[in-house]
Amino acid sequence: MHKISQRPVQRLNGSASTAGAGPTGQRADRQTSSITVNRAVMEKGASKQLSYFWFPQRDRVLTNAWELKWYNFWDALTRQRTDRALVRLITPVYPNESIDDADRRLAAFTKEIVPVLNEFLPK
Repeated sequence: MHKISQRPVQRLNGSASTAGAGPTGQRADRQTSSITVNRAVMEKGASKQLSYFWFPQRDRVLTNAWELKWYNFWDALTRQRTDRALVRLITPVYPNESIDDADRRLAAFTKEIVPVLNEFLPK
């Protein structure tokens, strides 16, 4: 049996370059200082994993599947484009560490990888 606990969104601050500003599909500069992501802790037996995920879609970062559908429809009408992406980062929570330790590790990795990912995501 799998157990998943999820917080709706978490804002990561730092020097990350992002594709958007938040969960409402707001347009944003690609050089911002934070990114909003979904956060989930997954458990199976004694094994735990922490996951961040979000949907970058042109100049937006979406964290809600319904927003994703809406903007996909809107972009199909206004831009004749329906391409999109899902970014999901996962780290194990080791037996000798807390969720907060894994959270810090994944947040640090996210800040490093987002500028690289943005080069390959739909614009």
